[in-house]
Amino acid sequence: MFFLAMAICGIVIGFAVGRHRLTGLLLGSYVAIAILEAIPANELFGYAYAKAIVFLVLLVVFTLMDVYFFGTLFSSNAAWQWIILSILETGMLLSVCTRLLPQRTVKIYVPETLFYYFSDGWAHVFWIVAPLVFLFLINRSK
Repeated sequence: MFFLAMAICGIVIGFAVGRHRLTGLLLGSYVAIAILEAIPANELFGYAYAKAIVFLVLLVVFTLMDVYFFGTLFSSNAAWQWIILSILETGMLLSVCTRLLPQRTVKIYVPETLFYYFSDGWAHVFWIVAPLVFLFLINRSK
């Protein structure tokens, strides 16, 4: 049931962002993660949720300015490709957010097995790498 909700959220994000800006959202996510690793957000703001908030702010900034920063557009006309990419990006964002928020808080709202599908070591690696691999495979097939 949760994965169906995640797929629907992914499709909504895909429509909201637009198929041309999906690559910018993906690159913005990776840049936000890299910057966040360099900033001691919890110590800087003294708030347990600071890293998650800073990540979301950076993600919004980079998504809004993607053409200026990255100059990339996702040019595929196949609906299934941008739907899958948006679902993978949603999984990546959920994985990052579940790792940035305090685990005791997340585990209150998310069942433990579902928490490990997104936050466990190898699951997190999967959600970080899967959108890039999918984007590579799409571009390779052209």
